[in-house]
Amino acid sequence: MPSRKKKKGEITVRLPPAELEIIQAELAKAPASPYVFTYEVQAGDASGERRAITATGLRRAHSTACKTAGIEEFRIHGFRHTMATRSMRSSRNPKLVQRNLDHASITSTARYMHVMEDEVLEARSKVTTYWSSPGVIPLLRKTANKNK
Repeated sequence: MPSRKKKKGEITVRLPPAELEIIQAELAKAPASPYVFTYEVQAGDASGERRAITATGLRRAHSTACKTAGIEEFRIHGFRHTMATRSMRSSRNPKLVQRNLDHASITSTARYMHVMEDEVLEARSKVTTYWSSPGVIPLLRKTANKNK
């Protein structure tokens, strides 16, 4: 299991088999390197060497890909929000999403989960369908004016 350091110390992250396969394939490209993700130098004296992908290199590649695709204002951190939102939609479990994001507080996690308008409409529709179903009897009816 891969581990990484955080302010609170080193943590261990369990990965599903598909993600482990990706990491193993990347490690095999440069077995002597301590880095997982590397690239092959294309020109100059170092041509053919594998080097670590730096934060600057990743940002540059991301920027180039976005420009090529015509995407504006998309940050790499957006992938984290996408993962959190999709995880919440599929699991409906905020605590699971919190653990996946390694947040100490559910409040932090809530900032990553986005509600789409069609989800709000779907939820309202389910409530309406439930209350209009045969056999559903409201147990308590509130009146607009309690004095009547």
